[in-house]
Parts: sequence; C-alpha cells; structure tokens
Amino acid sequence: MKTLSEEELADAIDVVCMTVFEMPVSIGLPEQIEGDECMDAGIQISGAWHGRVQVRASVKFLSRAASHIFLKDVSEVDRQDCIDIISEFTNMLGGSIKCMLPESCNLGLPMVCMQDIETSPDVKWHYFNCGKQAIAVAMLEATTGQSAAA
Repeated sequence: MKTLSEEELADAIDVVCMTVFEMPVSIGLPEQIEGDECMDAGIQISGAWHGRVQVRASVKFLSRAASHIFLKDVSEVDRQDCIDIISEFTNMLGGSIKCMLPESCNLGLPMVCMQDIETSPDVKWHYFNCGKQAIAVAMLEATTGQSAAA
C-alpha cells in the first residue's frame, strides 16, 4: 500500500496547525530546517498499514506553539514545554494520518527522540512551514523487517 502524498500530508498538518496552534501551513524547503535546533518524535501505526510517522520540528516552531498553548511568552517556554508540544503534535498528526489510511489501523503512543532520527538518504522527508517555522514529516512503511520511505 502506498503512503500519503505530500499534498495529503500538507492537508493533515494544516488541520492540526490551524485548529490547535492557529498557524497556517505552506510547503517548505530542506534548507529551512537544516541548521536549526530541532526535536524529533515518532508514532507507530499498525494494522492494514504498518509503519511510523516521524516528525522533526524546529525549536522555534515548538516554542511558538508552546507559547500559544500554554499562554506563556516565548521567552518563558522551556525544554519540557517543547517536548510536550512535539509529543502532542505527533500524536494529533498521527491520528489525522491514521484517519486517511484503511480503517483497520491502530495508533501507538508518540515517542520523543533525544537524538537525530533516520538520517538515511532513503528516507523521504516532506518539508513544511507552520507559522513561518520549519517542520518535516516522513512516513516510513514497514516492509519485511525494514522501514521504507514514503
């Protein structure tokens, strides 16, 4: 089974970002996230489609989102706030994506990674701007014991 297109991913991200963070989404470029301090998280999907959704978000995006959600000034946002935001963002995005897959899929729990994830050139990252801040998403379909890029 194929994974979602970049447009379908953009739609899922747009729903989460506009609904929760009130930030518009647009297609981005790899250069916009490279060099930024980022956090990574992933969430498993199993059932008719097996794999995971990986999210890489700039700390600037996470800080701005945390500021909005926790009603804090951006300067008051700490690392734990950013961890909470990427975890919940990954969970909401995973749920949105799950709804676009066959009905017999289950969603796992989000896991925040404290180190860079999937730097393999085989991983197809999709780049977006959310509120003018960089995020990247990859769908990794599990195939015979390996993960393959979307």
